[in-house]
Amino acid sequence: MARDERGAREAEHRFGDLGDLADTDIDVRIETVPDDAPVPALLADLVDVALVTKPDLQMDRVSLTRLFEDEMVAVVPAGHPWARRAHLTARDFDGADLVLYDFYDQKRIPSMPLPIPAGARPARITTMPVVTDLVVEMVAGGQGVTVLPNWVAAPHTTSHGLALVRIGARPLTRTWFCATRTPGPDRNRRTWRRSWRNSRPGSGPPRTTGPDGPGS
Repeated sequence: MARDERGAREAEHRFGDLGDLADTDIDVRIETVPDDAPVPALLADLVDVALVTKPDLQMDRVSLTRLFEDEMVAVVPAGHPWARRAHLTARDFDGADLVLYDFYDQKRIPSMPLPIPAGARPARITTMPVVTDLVVEMVAGGQGVTVLPNWVAAPHTTSHGLALVRIGARPLTRTWFCATRTPGPDRNRRTWRRSWRNSRPGSGPPRTTGPDGPGS
């Protein structure tokens, strides 16, 4: 099983301790993969299952099963003006300094959409390695604001004096998928494009329902 690095704790959070499988005949090993790119690792037979939230140029060659959603929230110092807001809009992000994980680097191909409302125009985007503590320290030190999954940011609010703010009147969510190798690229291409389109930031909640499949 492979997953993009930021999903390491997510799988445990959602599915529990994989050590529960120790008494079965299933051998589970969790791998990190080069360049935070689980789909190529899957296609190279380095792993059997990948948990993904973002697009990949080879996505049409895998089969996707929708798993679950999580909410993306703005993370700001407790004294920041946003901290008193019920929710944020695209205009709030205009001129803001963002600190984000480096997989949001817009120079990457394919690039991952920024986790902010469509039409927002931040003043500056600083990308950091996928180490949450580094991003949190930057925000706590007044170097900008960030957007993180609620479950990732929540443990840092008290220790670092941070506030979490909803993005949009309706929650901004991303969708997680389980990817496996499969034949039939045409069918899988249509499935991916439809699922990705419905789960892009700013498009509202995906049209399908149920916890059988997020966002990247």
